[in-house]
Amino acid sequence: MGELDNTVSERYVSTKEAAAICGIDQASITRWCRSKFFGAKVGGRYIIDRHDLDAIVKKRGNPNFHKPEYQNELARKRRDSRITAQELADKIKVACDNAEVASDNAGHGGIMMGRKRNK
Repeated sequence: MGELDNTVSERYVSTKEAAAICGIDQASITRWCRSKFFGAKVGGRYIIDRHDLDAIVKKRGNPNFHKPEYQNELARKRRDSRITAQELADKIKVACDNAEVASDNAGHGGIMMGRKRNK
């Protein structure tokens, strides 16, 4: 999975995931998407922005919030999404290395739009 796929999966959720987050059934989420309350249809399926869901849950609450199994699932997801300090350092190093390579290549014949370069 590419970086764009990761970004999309972090930002958007399926109707099934949205139903779990809101604590309601999937049919209700799908109905809201069909009525254009939120969400977008992509490839025959609806995706919903997490920010929209957060606003709904903050406004009306989640009926499952106080259930122990729901709290355990939230805790597990938080634990699974954490990265270590070493993983963060490695990601920063890779990003810095990529930036150095890009800046090294910038002065060697990049693209100029509109007119011919004088040498």
